[in-house]
Amino acid sequence: MRKQSGISLIEQLITIVVTSIAVLGVAKFQTTMFDAELNSKQRAEAISLAQQKLETLRSTGYVAEPVTGQDATQGMTTKFLRSWTVTPDTTSMYDTLSVTVTWSVRGSDSIVNFNSRVAKVSQTNSALLMLGQL
Repeated sequence: MRKQSGISLIEQLITIVVTSIAVLGVAKFQTTMFDAELNSKQRAEAISLAQQKLETLRSTGYVAEPVTGQDATQGMTTKFLRSWTVTPDTTSMYDTLSVTVTWSVRGSDSIVNFNSRVAKVSQTNSALLMLGQL
């Protein structure tokens, strides 16, 4: 009997299958990491949009009636819908602010929601505060 050297066809096929499975695993991992990075960027942008609107609402000051609104903003990676509500509280010295940012990721909605309270300071109350009479 003659001694054979080299790799048989079966060994080559097994090597190709094992290598293919490893390459597919790496490709799936890269896809998952890309999706996670995109989701992180979108969430960070949504948080920034919500914080900007919350600061704008805080700076407007006292409101006597509820205020609601919404706007759409094109971000770097997707379109965001931002909605807000300012609810005056007649039993306390605070108004309640709520800002919600929604966006779509592969057909399902993602949401960031911020709630805050701001002290009611009308122009009259502001002057009284400065004079130390309130």
